[in-house]
Amino acid sequence: MKKLLSLAIAIAVSAPAMADVYTDVNYKHSKDVREAAAKVGYEMDNGLSFDLENVYDVKNKENKEVTLGTAWKFEVAEGAYVQPLAEVTFSTYKTATANDTTGDYRPSITEHSAKYDIGNTYKMGIKGGYKHESGLYVDARYRYETRKDKAEYLAKKNSGIPAVEYEFYKADFKDSVHRTDLTLGYDIQDVANLSVNWVRKAHTIKIDGTEQINGSFPKAVDGGKGNFTSNDYEFRADVTALGDFVPYAQYTIKSDIKKDGHKLKRENEIKVGLVYNF
Repeated sequence: MKKLLSLAIAIAVSAPAMADVYTDVNYKHSKDVREAAAKVGYEMDNGLSFDLENVYDVKNKENKEVTLGTAWKFEVAEGAYVQPLAEVTFSTYKTATANDTTGDYRPSITEHSAKYDIGNTYKMGIKGGYKHESGLYVDARYRYETRKDKAEYLAKKNSGIPAVEYEFYKADFKDSVHRTDLTLGYDIQDVANLSVNWVRKAHTIKIDGTEQINGSFPKAVDGGKGNFTSNDYEFRADVTALGDFVPYAQYTIKSDIKKDGHKLKRENEIKVGLVYNF
């Protein structure tokens, strides 16, 4: 992965003058998240752009994911644009496994194992915006995301009355997300760029799988589906008074997720980074 990122940076540095090349190095921090990311991208004069980002999970000391993205920006009027975009995120996490009995509440289960594979995420969307000559601007984006994870669970009953001696389950978790962003900002030329972004995500998770009891033929199981939404509020400040070096800081307020009478509290997040424009 390091070789891939090094190659991308080398290509970006040697890119022709017709492309605007940039790098973005940042660190994200909350109670449960410690992530460092490095991104390189370039935009051609015709509005076509590409980028590559690698995210490292500092807390768990392993690489998290790699994202390849592309977009094409079209000016539709003075100060206004539309931009179709697409991304694919490759998960580089190791498969999560467990091989003890702590995850099963039944005392007769003497052995069990579980495996969970995180799938790749595919994203497609469109973005548009308008910037006034005063520096005030507004952007809006819609993006659809989809991912399929796989899980396996095996349990063996080696004590007591063996009514069920063997259980094996396989499941697919299909996660679909409708994401919308609305950004309001003020660009103070050669001083700072201040913005606030509202992010709304509507999730639908559908579970399908099979169960196999005592070696029987696998039986299809419908695990149902769940829906929930989340809202984030991102407050960001970029310092643009340093030429090609643009340090920035972002604070994200994350709302609680409510589902079926339960509330999942999410921790707010701090992100700091540095963009360099070649």
